[in-house]
This record gives sequence, C-alpha cells and structure tokens, in this order.
Amino acid sequence: MRAIYEPKGRAREYAALACNLFTGCPHGCVYCYAPALLRRSRAEFRRDVWHRPGILEALERDCKRLAEARCRDEVLLCFSCDPWPPDIGLQNVTLRALHIIGSAGLRVSTLTKGYPLDCGSVRSCNQFAYRYGISLSFLSDDLHRRWEPGSATAECRLAYLRRAKENWGLETWVSVEPVIDAEEALRAIESAAPWADKFRLGKLNHMAAVEQGIDWRGYAERAVALCERLGKRYFVKSDLAAYLDPR
Repeated sequence: MRAIYEPKGRAREYAALACNLFTGCPHGCVYCYAPALLRRSRAEFRRDVWHRPGILEALERDCKRLAEARCRDEVLLCFSCDPWPPDIGLQNVTLRALHIIGSAGLRVSTLTKGYPLDCGSVRSCNQFAYRYGISLSFLSDDLHRRWEPGSATAECRLAYLRRAKENWGLETWVSVEPVIDAEEALRAIESAAPWADKFRLGKLNHMAAVEQGIDWRGYAERAVALCERLGKRYFVKSDLAAYLDPR
C-alpha cells in the first residue's frame, strides 16, 4: 500500500504529491467529484468517514523512502477528503500525519473547508515546513447552504486562516475554486487577503449550466488585477489562464 501518490491532470497544478487520509468527507459539496471517482454514492461518501486502514504506517514508509531520495516536493493533504473533519479522533490522525511528514524533513500542506479543533496541536506544526490552506469560493450563507452544506462557514474558515497566520505562525494560502459566482469569488479574495500569503485561482468544471452564466475572461482579469492590487502572490490554474491574454 502506498500512502503518497502523484496526482494527475488538474490536481497536479496543486501539488506534485498527495495523500488521502480518510474514506469519505462530511461536507456534502454538490460539485464534489470524489464519490463518482471512488464509485460510492454521495450519501455513503458523506456518512462513512474514517481513516484508511494502515494509512499512517504506509505514510511512514513512504516518507522514509522520499527522505532518502532527498525529495523536495510538497505533500498535500488531501484531494478526495478533508484533512480537518469535525471529529477530534480523525483530526488526531491528521496531526500524526503532519508530524510523520514533517519529521521526515518533507514539506506538507493542508487544504480544508473544515475546522481544526485542537488549535494547540496545530500550532506545534509550525516547527515543520507546513502550509495551512483553505478553500473559499464565496462568502454568502445562502450559497454555503446550497453548495457546501456540511462544511465550515466562510466566517469560520477566515477565522482559522487568521489564527493560522497570526497565532500559529504558519504560511497560509487560499484556493478560490470552484467559482460558483464571480462577484462572490472576488469578495472572497478581498476578505482573505489580510491573512493569505498566496492565492490559487481556478474556475468551475463539469457543470455546464452554471459555467455558461459566468464571464470567465472578465472574472480572470479582475481576479488577477485584485491580487496584484492587494500585493498578493497568486497562481492561475490552466483552465482559467486560458481566458487571459498572454503577457
């Protein structure tokens, strides 16, 4: 069993290496691709969330191998689940994973729509090359209830982003993807900017009815201009970059 793998396709733009710790995710995001990819019903994927059997032992083996190879790539937690689900037992698995990866001298990043409950333990990870990231596409409570009903609210995510930067001393980043509403995405960028070191800008895929209602060129240009005005580093994913004029 391998814990760490190399993402393919669009996911590769986020990280060269990744690890999925859990069997499901409680957030119930409407746009989530993971249930179909894993051939599970959405209800089952949302309900049955537990750590994958043997995942930490496999992670230790993989980290030892990568450390011996002097790997400099960052490991992302997680693509097909959230590394900070609202369960302290599962969060302890994430904390152990962070310490395993960090103690091997590897860089690690988390991307979450959840809530790290044991803040003191998360603070301990600042001894490693650990980056804390949130996914934030909108601030609207109505959009949250419709699209990401089981996740932490935008207000909660921003509070943890601020804590990660100001109290935990971590490098921070924000993924603005998928974009459901262009104006809301721009509001999300501006709201997160005080505590975000970097933004990753994407779009929405595989939902044609929603995609067709967005001026992607206009959004891409405004999002880039906003990041530059705010003095923030940013990366534009290829799907969105296709709407920008070459510089």
